[in-house]
Amino acid sequence: MKLIFQIAAGMVIAILLSNIIMQRMVHTQLEEDFQSSGYRNYLMSGANTAQTLFENYLRNHNKLPRFAEDMDCLRTGLTCPEVGEDGAFYFIKQGHWVRMAPRLQGEKLHVDCRVSDKGLLEMGFPFLKNCQLVEDAPTPVLAKPSTACDGANRKHEKRICKSERLYAASRAVENAYQNALDRSVKAPRLRLIADQSQKLKNQLVDCKDDQCLEAVLWARYAKLQQF
Repeated sequence: MKLIFQIAAGMVIAILLSNIIMQRMVHTQLEEDFQSSGYRNYLMSGANTAQTLFENYLRNHNKLPRFAEDMDCLRTGLTCPEVGEDGAFYFIKQGHWVRMAPRLQGEKLHVDCRVSDKGLLEMGFPFLKNCQLVEDAPTPVLAKPSTACDGANRKHEKRICKSERLYAASRAVENAYQNALDRSVKAPRLRLIADQSQKLKNQLVDCKDDQCLEAVLWARYAKLQQF
């Protein structure tokens, strides 16, 4: 009788432990499903948004956008992409991403789409049907300031670092400046250094808005081509 009781008690304990393990497994799976659903919904929404933004910008400006701010997504409350160093637009969440690269074929818009998550393609949405899966892909490198802007103190420096468009113009000026230095002999080189470091800073400080900053930067870029 004692043996039967011990066997029965052991079976009850085993069943209880099995139920506890099963509950933990179900809870873990639910957490994973919730997390994957969260980032997939974000990426899916971003891909759909990008298609609409590309079409609107092309219709209004007769050209393709270069920067996220070109598409006015912040003002309209839509999900904004980030621009990669390859010029494509990315939506990134929890290590997964969607890459959208618009191009014109004749006058028609085509979007080269790549995704890092197979689950997105399995969701069956029409705007993802032509996307290619890129497995084991590294996280994209984004073309935006990071540590380069850590030392930005002045108002115009902070404005430049917050804007993709202005930062791109600033980088173009820096590259043109270095190229001009490489081409210059000693006397023009000294004049170039003074011109770049003093006049440009003064002009940027005087700017009150982004349009002024962009105009000054591209005017300086054009001037540097003459050295």
